[in-house]
Amino acid sequence: MRFVVGVIYYEMDYQVIFNIALGVIGTVAGWFFKLVHDKIKEIEGEINDIEENHEDDHREVVQRINDLALSLPDKYVNKNDFENLVKVVHHRFDRIEEKLDSLKK
Repeated sequence: MRFVVGVIYYEMDYQVIFNIALGVIGTVAGWFFKLVHDKIKEIEGEINDIEENHEDDHREVVQRINDLALSLPDKYVNKNDFENLVKVVHHRFDRIEEKLDSLKK
């Protein structure tokens, strides 16, 4: 193959073309891998920042959940206590019904 650059003629065989092509492909691949590596490092840095900055938020949420769990017995009735209360109320209603029935007679 002959290439003309200005007035100078260059004789190129296929090995030189292959070497140039391989060099261009290697350069593009290296550039691409550098971009990927830089992006990975950037994302790792962001993750570390998020972990450091939001550790306090996580602790606060855990504390609020624990506080809620501890306050539930104060706000709501236990199932067994409710069943006992229902039994007592039913017993009183039964007694009231008996008294009303005795007054009717």
